[in-house]
Amino acid sequence: MGIIQKTQDFSSNLSLSDSTKALKMPANFQNDAYFKQTNYNTSLKLKDQFGGINFFSDISGGYYKLDYKKAPSEHTSKDGLYALPTLGFKKEMEKSTFFGTYAFNVALPQLADIFGGYVVSDYRSLQRGSTLLIPANSHTAILNATYGKFSDNFIGYINAIGTTTQNGYRDNWQVNTDFNTSERVENRLLNRSLIFSSSIEYFSTKLSVRFKLRPSFSANWYQNTLNNIDLRDNQAINNVLDLSIRSGYVNWFNFHFGTTLTFSNVKTDVASINILKTKNTSVGSFLDFYLKFFNKLKGTIENEIFRFQQSDTPPQYYSFINGSLSYEISRSRVYLTLTGRNLLNTKNFVNSYINDYIIQVNRVRLLPRYILIEVNFRF
Repeated sequence: MGIIQKTQDFSSNLSLSDSTKALKMPANFQNDAYFKQTNYNTSLKLKDQFGGINFFSDISGGYYKLDYKKAPSEHTSKDGLYALPTLGFKKEMEKSTFFGTYAFNVALPQLADIFGGYVVSDYRSLQRGSTLLIPANSHTAILNATYGKFSDNFIGYINAIGTTTQNGYRDNWQVNTDFNTSERVENRLLNRSLIFSSSIEYFSTKLSVRFKLRPSFSANWYQNTLNNIDLRDNQAINNVLDLSIRSGYVNWFNFHFGTTLTFSNVKTDVASINILKTKNTSVGSFLDFYLKFFNKLKGTIENEIFRFQQSDTPPQYYSFINGSLSYEISRSRVYLTLTGRNLLNTKNFVNSYINDYIIQVNRVRLLPRYILIEVNFRF
């Protein structure tokens, strides 16, 4: 049994101006709010074993009280009972473990935002706060299986997480030419998410090479509105495949190779009619070498290649090469190093991201191509 109390104070001021108009302080852009949440909780934990399987449960619940005050007179409060039951099992064998849990959140409300006006959330993006206190009900199931120990040549795991949420919040977006605004409104529909991830690692003693394969999959089904038009049903699917190979030789040469493939797809329906399909594909690969010509001379070469493509647009390619060469002039005292960076002289690196209403492009300016000679002294 116990008592948990959380208090939050929020204050913000936002001013608007341009070259032709005087400074403005709109009331909706000022915030001065106070929020207090108090939980009187208790929990009951049970454990038992049957057929070599450990079963456990954690039944938590209690009484909550939420208070929200906005200067000078607005006051909102809510109280009631809630429950957070959790059930699970665990099975351990010689080299494998199986684990699973199920949790149900019953009627514990959360505050959508502590603020009630607008705040800046990103470049040319404003978020409007909402003081909604909504008791969302959610179900979460987790399954996990592992095989092998860290010292084994073969190890792996697989995870699966599924979540459904009834009620809660959804986003309402206002997309404009100059800036975008968003707010949270009550959502009585069902949101779902599903995540699969796994990893397989194998070390070949004959080749002295470790192989890693890490695929993952995630899917989300959710609703929102855009510019006060009809409710939008969205489906977002992401697939990622990560593969790497690393050598473990004890002689003069080693390498590390890897590639990551990412496929993103977003589908939006309004009144069961598809209005939008967007996709994004990215591939990133690297190949690194470590060379030891003799005890005093060592070198590394790093190579990276990226490919990005949005929907049906032409793909973009980026390649990078870095290298270094180090020579020990005096044992553990003086080192001479030759370093080269961005030898292919790519000036900008562009990455992209998509969701159901925007395609965002991030452009990073890279360091110019250079070759540097260093002499390091150690005392």
